[in-house]
Amino acid sequence: MCDTVALHEGSLAMYNIQRNFDVVRAFHNFPRSPFVVLYPDPVLPRAWHYFQAHTPTVNALKYMGHAVDYATEKRIAAGRLDEMQYDIIVLPAANYIKDETFARVGAFVERGGKAVVVGDLPTLDPMGNPRDLGWLKAPADAKPALPDCTNGVVFAHGKGTVWILPKEEEKVIQSRLEAIAAQVLPPLPVVIRDEVEFRTIPWKNERGEAAYVTFILNEWSHGADRPIQADFRVPVREAVDLMTGEPVDVTRIAMPPLSARLIRWTPAE
Repeated sequence: MCDTVALHEGSLAMYNIQRNFDVVRAFHNFPRSPFVVLYPDPVLPRAWHYFQAHTPTVNALKYMGHAVDYATEKRIAAGRLDEMQYDIIVLPAANYIKDETFARVGAFVERGGKAVVVGDLPTLDPMGNPRDLGWLKAPADAKPALPDCTNGVVFAHGKGTVWILPKEEEKVIQSRLEAIAAQVLPPLPVVIRDEVEFRTIPWKNERGEAAYVTFILNEWSHGADRPIQADFRVPVREAVDLMTGEPVDVTRIAMPPLSARLIRWTPAE
């Protein structure tokens, strides 16, 4: 049951998905995010504490332009970190994880992976017994995590790197994850500077020229249209909204409440 407006908007959204089906499928089939978030086996008494660190961390990754992938403890035990080409594993308040999970994450870092711990260290096993932090114990000569984060540390483990960050509000976590990503990941071609989820993939325009497509989702349900600032790491010659087929003025992008856009950018030669 729904009102007439919802019927219209739902039908229009489905039409746009079908019309841009190849692009939509490309977003689903594209290689996974360089980030993977550890999702511990749920234990009700600690669930709220975990999500206090998890939610702002995951939102920060989405606002940075990365898809969010999860590795449950069951998936990690099945070899998830060995099979997928992740660059960085994020552990938000990952206390009480299994010893096997802790060891496999350590092995991932030792062979060259990166780990970012946000909030509590996993100092306890699933039964609440103390754990020797081992590979995750910061050495005496550990450096400050970032120039603006002297209450966190960074240190090497094997061929990889570990950052330990305090639990902070979303914007602070995002700025720190962005600083870490800038050190270890190639720059994104398009960055949206606003609190909206976005992601960019390589594409081609009608002339077969190299292009990019950015999916932007505005989940805010109130207020006027949100102006969106796009920062380009590549010069852009033209842009078009694939939903409407209309040209896009890159200096005046706006998102209505509860809306999505597929914008194709053609780089300048």
